[in-house]
Amino acid sequence: MDYRILRNDWPYRWETGITHICVWLKNRLPVDEATGKVSHKGRQMIDGFVIKTFVKSLGMGGAEKVLWFKNWTALQSVSALEHFHVLVKDVPASQVAEWTSIDATVHGDPSASDRTIHVMRNTAYSQ
Repeated sequence: MDYRILRNDWPYRWETGITHICVWLKNRLPVDEATGKVSHKGRQMIDGFVIKTFVKSLGMGGAEKVLWFKNWTALQSVSALEHFHVLVKDVPASQVAEWTSIDATVHGDPSASDRTIHVMRNTAYSQ
């Protein structure tokens, strides 16, 4: 599997109506070696993935309901597995359940040698 979308088992304390999701990746995203923050290329990859996977499925106004972030390296509580966080506001539980049942084998080419990046590259440039 190349990526997996799951509800965060240890969500931060958010206001009512916000669901905290983690997108776990098989491969690393590009980061700035000096700061540990996600690089420009990495942000483009995440943006494309988030738009295709979350925003578009919410339809009109979806962009106002979705926010993502990636902790820089020094702040990651689970640094062994690449991941980023997605926050969605006032989204029905049925939609969250649909997202968390998706994996890259549905969207990507299962024979690609580097499917996580393959899937994310395709979404990042097909907006």
